[in-house]
Amino acid sequence: MKKLLVLGLLLTHIAVLAQTSAVPANTEVSAGEEVVDPVLKEQEEKAKTLYSLGYLMVESVKSNLIIEDENEYKYISQGMRDNLMNNPSQTDINQYKPLIIKRYEEDTKKITAKRDEEKKKFLAAAKKERNTKELEGGILVHTITKGKGNAPTPENTVKVNYHGTLINGTVFDSSVLRGEPAEFPLTGVIPCWTKGLQEMRPGGKAKLICPPETAYGNRQRGIILPNSVLIFEIELLEVK
Repeated sequence: MKKLLVLGLLLTHIAVLAQTSAVPANTEVSAGEEVVDPVLKEQEEKAKTLYSLGYLMVESVKSNLIIEDENEYKYISQGMRDNLMNNPSQTDINQYKPLIIKRYEEDTKKITAKRDEEKKKFLAAAKKERNTKELEGGILVHTITKGKGNAPTPENTVKVNYHGTLINGTVFDSSVLRGEPAEFPLTGVIPCWTKGLQEMRPGGKAKLICPPETAYGNRQRGIILPNSVLIFEIELLEVK
């Protein structure tokens, strides 16, 4: 059962190979005025959408498999292409399932070990930053700007602007990019937020660093992999 589960997880990561298309040329109708063929524009947008989908899905593949060179990519992409085009497999899939599972498990261990080491180094360095306070669970609150007034309690709702990233800089959520502040009850967020926001005052800004145990733990949430450290730059706008 375990092997079937691992194989199933691997197969869900298969990326879609999108076709690329050249940017359609605009047709000049008068000086300073251009029109684009709507059919070509639609084809271009479809191609870019599929390309983006494939790119994002491969990010998930890379979180569990180490692709060592161009040749390995070619073999993987050929297998994906054959499947997507409903062509018969060029190998006996059942024969190679055990080797697929073995490769998947070995690479996952290597990737996890590397991520754990990067996580430890990041947290150790973050603790040494000035104006940083460590809370229960290893939560780090780095004060950027002090606010005024009363700090929120778990019973309060907070209005905030925030920008969430992983330690490699990947943005996973951001009210700043959406252009609209967010409101949360402090009892309805991850423990890191519940505890960390109580260290802030309205008008204040801080960087909140959340160890996995105070965030999503070993659960995956979209592009947030299991056991990820989360970083939030937060501006506390209002306490309700």
